[in-house]
Amino acid sequence: MTDHWLPIDILVRNRVKNLGINRTELSRRCGYKNLAKGIDRIDEVCRGDLTSNQAKTIIKALPAALEMNKELVDAAILETANVIEEAKLKDAAEQEDALGELLQTTCDNFDRKDDARIDVLCGAI
Repeated sequence: MTDHWLPIDILVRNRVKNLGINRTELSRRCGYKNLAKGIDRIDEVCRGDLTSNQAKTIIKALPAALEMNKELVDAAILETANVIEEAKLKDAAEQEDALGELLQTTCDNFDRKDDARIDVLCGAI
């Protein structure tokens, strides 16, 4: 999954641009002394890590760091979580469909009279 269309990433990139700051300054505003580590943590949130302890620290600091209403940041986080969940559900459905097709093809290619184990397997579909 690409991260450049996740709502939190869009919000952070646009706000940083509007404020005229860079990621290093955003890292400093989020309270990091090790600015490179702060940039990495911010990037992790922008890629969809919303639940780790580090992510929670960044999420808590973002409203002040971006000079924004907490509700706007919270809305972007919620929408990001929704997008990620929808993508996971879609991936799971696609994997299930592919497995079903593979199983059907496998069963179609065996002479079931020769192998009772295939009968049991293919009887499941």
